[in-house]
Amino acid sequence: MNIHNLIKSTIIIILMIIASMATIIAFSLIFDTFKLGNWYNSFIITIGVIIANILLWPILRRLLMKFIVLTFGIGALIVNALIFYGVCCLIPGVSLEATDAFLIPLLMAIVNTLISNIADIDYYDSYTSRVSNYVSKEKKSYEQKFPGLIMLEIDGLSIEILKEAIDKDMMPTVKKWIDNSHTLKEWETDLSSQTGASQAGILHGNNENIVAYRWVEKENDNQIMVSGKLAHAPIIEERISDGNGLLCDKGTSITNMFTGDSD
Repeated sequence: MNIHNLIKSTIIIILMIIASMATIIAFSLIFDTFKLGNWYNSFIITIGVIIANILLWPILRRLLMKFIVLTFGIGALIVNALIFYGVCCLIPGVSLEATDAFLIPLLMAIVNTLISNIADIDYYDSYTSRVSNYVSKEKKSYEQKFPGLIMLEIDGLSIEILKEAIDKDMMPTVKKWIDNSHTLKEWETDLSSQTGASQAGILHGNNENIVAYRWVEKENDNQIMVSGKLAHAPIIEERISDGNGLLCDKGTSITNMFTGDSD
């Protein structure tokens, strides 16, 4: 990290702390259920929550990830509320109710998100860095018995954006392929330019009668078919598959609409 980014990050952190303090103070002035006591308790609460998040969230994320995912993120809000409540209980003169513990961290998160957006923080770089560090720590050695290829579909990616990413060296492997052995070609979709038809074409070479993402089949008692629906995707795939899909030879299809005849 260069000195410019270091200074910028420091200023943003200070602004976030001040914004969090202001949120806590404002909440205490508006709602009688939250007793803050001295104003500087807002600083103690903010720092306490930051420290608690640093220490506890890595552990809680491992233990409660399924719960957080299954509750569509609400579980994370509950955990944040418990952390906030626990920190407040340790500070003399501070009292609050359960609803306060839920609302205040939520408001703090909203305010800090606004500051981050205004400050133009590049969350994509930050996220990529965290994921890369995590993967490098978890990476285990293995014996590669045969060559393989991972194919990644990026829904709606235009060729202009792809070329820009390659030119900026954000996709070095793809750039190496193009420089040495492969050709980048633009693919124009047919009239059913949506994920179901595209995946059917890629995985099976056949997207016949997939006229839209959802359509009405008059010959089938006016049933509405949805290509992305779990109950309908297997029916659609059975119609278009000849058993020799792209992934029929020991391939794997992950989070796609169709299997590509994988095992």
